Amino acid sequence: MNEDGRSQRAFPRPQQKAGEKCGLALVGPRPAWFPLVAGAAIGVFWVAASIGTNYLFERASLALFLINAGYHAGRFTLMGVAFAVTQ
Repeated sequence: MNEDGRSQRAFPRPQQKAGEKCGLALVGPRPAWFPLVAGAAIGVFWVAASIGTNYLFERASLALFLINAGYHAGRFTLMGVAFAVTQ
């Protein structure tokens, strides 16, 4: 026990940066193209996958899926362009 009544750790924790503390690897400076790629990846892999799950359940046509998923992928890519321009 310390003088203030708290127990002392046997192995003290090393000082960590803010990103390492929560496991985030994306802390720090990023290249200018990063928001563009991140927006496209979110549109294609996250939103299109979510829509694709519903379209498979509904047995909708591939053309309809490509139209709707392409719209969202393009929308998120444009958001990434907007973020890249304003950096």
